[in-house]
Amino acid sequence: MSTVFRLWLSILDVCRAIGLVKKESNSGEDEQLVSSGTITPAQEEDGEEIQDNSDNGDDGDDDDDNDNDNDNDEFLAKRFGTVLDISDDALIKLVLNIRAQHADSHRDSLELQSCSVISRLEGSYNRVHILQFADGIKYVIRVPCFGWGDRWTKEDAISLRSQALTMRYIKSNTALPLPEVYAYDATFENEIGAPYIGMSFVEGVAVDELWHDSREEIVVKEARKRRILDSIAIVMSELHLLSFDKFGALEFKDETAQDPEVGPNVILDEGSLGDEDYGLRHETELLGPFDTTQDYFHYCFHEATKEGRSKEKADLGIRKLLSMIVDCLPFSKRTHVPGATRETFVLSPPDFGPQNILVNENGEVTGIIDWDGVSTRPQWLGCSSYPLWLMRDWSVMYNWPAESEDSPEQLEEYRRYYAMRLEALMDERGGSRYTKKSDRFEAVMSAIDPSSLDSFAVDQIMTRVLPGGFIWGEGNLIERIAEDKLQDEEEAELRRKFEDFFQS
Repeated sequence: MSTVFRLWLSILDVCRAIGLVKKESNSGEDEQLVSSGTITPAQEEDGEEIQDNSDNGDDGDDDDDNDNDNDNDEFLAKRFGTVLDISDDALIKLVLNIRAQHADSHRDSLELQSCSVISRLEGSYNRVHILQFADGIKYVIRVPCFGWGDRWTKEDAISLRSQALTMRYIKSNTALPLPEVYAYDATFENEIGAPYIGMSFVEGVAVDELWHDSREEIVVKEARKRRILDSIAIVMSELHLLSFDKFGALEFKDETAQDPEVGPNVILDEGSLGDEDYGLRHETELLGPFDTTQDYFHYCFHEATKEGRSKEKADLGIRKLLSMIVDCLPFSKRTHVPGATRETFVLSPPDFGPQNILVNENGEVTGIIDWDGVSTRPQWLGCSSYPLWLMRDWSVMYNWPAESEDSPEQLEEYRRYYAMRLEALMDERGGSRYTKKSDRFEAVMSAIDPSSLDSFAVDQIMTRVLPGGFIWGEGNLIERIAEDKLQDEEEAELRRKFEDFFQS
């Protein structure tokens, strides 16, 4: 089971690193600077293919490259199936029909309603088609990678409808710059024979293309980084205007996308990184909704102790340690106090990464994209949390001192600045008081996922709680906790350290 909230490492992020993701395009214009509504096209140096011009003879590398291309094509074909076969004619017919339904009779005419497919892009979970009309307007048709044959489940259909209508709900009730959802269909009964979401095209540059731009002077780059964080804080403060009484995905009675109720999340199981069928397995189930965060924690601990789970001392120790950590979180005790204020939940971008935040040249947010799996989250995470790239030093992928990484000191400064800006905007309303600790709370949520028992996240927490004093070796703390060998005073001291770490 994938984590309820997000994955530190998504499937095609791994594949992209080895050259798997490919792009088809019928037009080069705008691709290097704009987003598709799901992912940002990869830039090519000076718009040209980069080739190896070395004159070292044939060393077999071409054969290896061809083999890799064949493997990549085979993987894409298995993952995306007939989604890759959707024709230009079918897409054009769909988009013409969508635009006709939304046409302004004073502006749109039949002469303008000719269009062409200008780009196709594969993301981790969707194939994106960009179409442009003769008048320059662009539409995006987003098709799930598993939207074909028996792979498409009833839970997938529920999730797609929830995503499309939640985007409409957010756009109509806040000032967030989301793509406009023109149409969606969770069935195969349409012009392209596949489920889709049709939306507006969002102009902008992804933050990950600007954050480490080596072409600019440090002073200029740092000033723009702060403008980006300022603008993101303004946008996220808007989401606190919407609050809910449960933890789950939104359900809507009709297409007006108003007055939602909170229903279950759709959980996707694609296996574990390293499995032979990772990225090809597709199993779904409904989870929740949960009335409180504690209910979710109880579910996690119940799943982690089911029959068939690992009985290794390390795993048992991690589960007991996480239970202790959860008890020490500042919001855990409140739910046990009679008469305490009922917990509320908020919406947030499900993948708050730099590739999904689009900005203009001044660093102002122009769009937030990729709302797959959007759901409510606890106040202490949600829109109060740091953007993911400000928490890179918590990730297994962190590679400082690489040029594409910020130093731990820089990340700490960016977090301090963002928390200050968000708190000033919200005047301590909602969950902004939790922002300064949200990197720690995110680590707990990653660690507690019952499918993984993320020992790396646990290690990151413990090395900060017990700097220089946490080891995994023989007779270590984890094993002693597993065997209930901690002395009372030792456990009391450890709990005190946890409380200081998460609450101060």
